[in-house]
Order: sequence, then C-alpha cells, then structure tokens
Amino acid sequence: MKITPLEIRQKQFERVLRGWEAERQARIKRDIEKHKVMSQALYDDGKDLEDYNSFAELTEAYEELLARRAANREESGEIVQNRGESNPSLGAPAPLPASFEAADQLKAYPEALKRAAAISAKVYNEQNGEYWLKYYQGTREQDKTGNMVELGGSAVNNLNDNLLLFGLQPGANNNFRSTYTVFGNIATQQYPALFKDANKIPDVKEILDTSYVLGASSMLSQTGAEADVASFSSSGDTGTVVSKRDWSIEFDTGKASFTSDGERKMYEIKEDLAIAAALFVTLNGHTDNTGTREGNMDLAERRAQAVRDWLQRKAPANFPDSRFRIHAYGDSKPLASNATAEGRAKNRRVEIILSGKE
Repeated sequence: MKITPLEIRQKQFERVLRGWEAERQARIKRDIEKHKVMSQALYDDGKDLEDYNSFAELTEAYEELLARRAANREESGEIVQNRGESNPSLGAPAPLPASFEAADQLKAYPEALKRAAAISAKVYNEQNGEYWLKYYQGTREQDKTGNMVELGGSAVNNLNDNLLLFGLQPGANNNFRSTYTVFGNIATQQYPALFKDANKIPDVKEILDTSYVLGASSMLSQTGAEADVASFSSSGDTGTVVSKRDWSIEFDTGKASFTSDGERKMYEIKEDLAIAAALFVTLNGHTDNTGTREGNMDLAERRAQAVRDWLQRKAPANFPDSRFRIHAYGDSKPLASNATAEGRAKNRRVEIILSGKE
C-alpha cells in the first residue's frame, strides 16, 4: 500500500507532537522534583512554607538559603570546590548519585561485590578479596570459649535506602532524626556537664540537610533496587527478648483514645521503636480493677491496638501489621495496689516488649 505525501507529513507531525509532549512531561517532572527539594530544605531550615505564594518566591528563598550555607561553609574553612560537580539548581554533588548507582551494582551483581572486596583488600592492605567478602556477608565462627558468635555483616545504601532512612519515602519515619535525637538526649542526660552551653548538642534541624539526597534523586533516571527493610512473619513466636518496658500512656477514662499527654508520649515511643527497626513489637495491655473483668480485658486489648494503630498512621512503612503481637491482660497483672488512685494509675499501662526473630 502506497503512503501519500500528506500521510508522511502527518506522521512526521505526530512524532514532533510526541516529542513536545515528552519534553513537557519531563519539564513538569523536573519542576515537581525541584519543588520537593526546595520545600524540604526550607522546612528543615525552620521556614513556614505558607509564607511563599509562588514558585518564584520559593525559588528565591531557596537560593538565598544555599548562598547562606555556602558562606557558612567558607567561613568554617570547608573547601567547597572539592565537593565535586553539582547540579546548580538542586545542589546535589555528582559523587552522591554515583555512589547510589554503585550500591545498586553491588546489590545486584555478585561479581561487582567480589571486585569491591578485592579493591578493599588493596586499599587497606589487609588480607584478600575473599576475606573481605566473607565478613561483608557475615559469618558465624567459634570464639576461644567455644561459643558460636556472629561476625561481620555489612551493607551498602542505594537511593531508596537513603530515601527511607531520612523519611523521604511516603509513610516512612525519619530514622536519622530519631536516632540522632534519642541518642543525643541520652548523651546529654548521662554527661550533663559535657554537653551544655556552647557544647550543647544542636537540634537535628541545624545539622540535617536532605536536599542533597532529593537532588540526587532528580538526577537519576531510575530509583534502583527497593530499600532493604526488615521482614516479619505474621505467625509464630518471636525470638529472644531484647527490651521490656512499661509505658504509662494516658488514655481518656474508660476509652482507648489518648489524652494530650498520652499523645506526646506516643511520639517518644515512636522514636524509640523506629530505631529498633528489625525487632518485633509485643504490646501487652493492662488496666486497673475498675469495672468488670470482661470489660477490662476488652479495654486492655483496644488500648494496645490503639498504640499499634497510632504508630501505623504516623509511619506505616516502619510499622507493618506483621511486626506486632498484641495481648490483653486486663487487671490480672497489677504493678501496684488498686486501693489508691496512684496505684490504679500505675496499673493502667501498655507494656512494650522488643524481641528478635529467633
């Protein structure tokens, strides 16, 4: 069948239109990614995003933020030019997306991992590639006392691992923030004389800049392999208990809803449990002896479930159903006498147990 000149021109025009549409979609995608980067950076810097009425205002504020950070780095003696070539609009050092792509190679290809192990042996001038690969993957060996112990075990982080770590994936908790905050508070409590005044541990918003990770995300054509996350069996027993703690979470009287103080306590619990990402969470609900035995059992279960449900609403990626075990004990295991208001308050609690998988 012969194609007429008009049909040829029509097909050429359709190809041009498809090219224009592809370019338009790519431009929209770049603008969306840039907006995410700028918004996140300004939010981390303590800015109220409602102050900006247009994309232009947001861009101007973001560029001022980058200029201020660059000036601060120069004042502190940091050699900015050695950071590598950057995306001028997103501020992502080129080595960062390259390292994410390298991590994907190591995750996907055993030969790439072997090559990396051989390079490590040369760089550190220690043993050989087989040695480095063995302890990268992890092994069990007998120590001098005859006990079998876990040795080694490492990982590489690709783009998705970092997006998950910094809470940049939908439904993910910012585990970097949680770890930094929780252990910073512990250090301050244990060494108050050391971490005070000028030596006070800064707030996480002062030291965390996720715009580089988001910038790297916009520079990569593919996101790479899925992030490494812990998996949990929804059935069967959990393993060795790692931690057990009674949390006094305030609920509305006779209900499974939190008071304002209980809500604040839940944020503290979320930070602790998010850090222990590979551990099962058992929630044991307890009540005082007010009411009937059957009613207290039901209330204890609903309150334990309320703790689980709250965590899942805040960070579903970190708290899947299979990670939880829920038990209700009602008023059968009091910590104190129910004869006093103080004792009853101690008995209204949720016990949280963290345990391994074996």
